[in-house]
Amino acid sequence: MTETIVSFFESITQNDYLTLFLVSIIPIIELRGALILSAGMNVNPFLAFLTCVAGSSCVIIPLIVCVKPIIRKLKTTKFFHKLAIFAEDILADKAEKVKKSSEKGIAKRAS
Repeated sequence: MTETIVSFFESITQNDYLTLFLVSIIPIIELRGALILSAGMNVNPFLAFLTCVAGSSCVIIPLIVCVKPIIRKLKTTKFFHKLAIFAEDILADKAEKVKKSSEKGIAKRAS
């Protein structure tokens, strides 16, 4: 299946780096699979690594931007209301942990 996806992108892009970028975005393959794929291609290993990391990382920005509106919309539905509240609580807990961790780091550097 992975070979089919890769050959599809290679036929469209005709560029090894763009193929690596697009393949690293796909959830099935992601960064690890794209890095393994780059070993079999005739590309610079360092540039291939940077390309794969960039492709894998670019997915997170839309997710971060879209999560809150999606949760807000789910809270208005009867069927998904409890799930949305549960997800919101989990995200709030994670955010609180990150905030506490950063405050500890700042206090540690200040002293």
